[in-house]
Amino acid sequence: MQSVQSIGRVAPPPATHLVAVGSALGAGAVLAGVYMATGFGIPCGLRTLTGVLCPFCGGTHMAAALLHLDLAGAWQANAACLVFGVLLGVRTLGWLVEWRRHPEYGTRWLPAWVSKNGLIIAGILALVWAVVRNIWF
Repeated sequence: MQSVQSIGRVAPPPATHLVAVGSALGAGAVLAGVYMATGFGIPCGLRTLTGVLCPFCGGTHMAAALLHLDLAGAWQANAACLVFGVLLGVRTLGWLVEWRRHPEYGTRWLPAWVSKNGLIIAGILALVWAVVRNIWF
């Protein structure tokens, strides 16, 4: 692993990422809990207006299924979000290790071109998933 400082680009400390992931996980758990208790979820604007599933449609159902430990139901609700969640969980463990070893700086786990273009890559994958799930599923 190459330190980010050694190539001249400073990464946020791992604690910054851990707070962001923890906040997102907490908000998702609250939304899934509200859905489980009341049956009310956040409606998808794209699906409401056009009938087309967005890449995140089924995320609330997936989270509720995971709270019931129903992996098959979570996979059926939104497989891509489930895979992303597993990958994010693995990366979060990496941030925990970095935080324990070197809390003042992060390290680069991915090639520089992936880190630099991460949002573009994620957007392309989300678009491909949206097309695939609306055509074949």
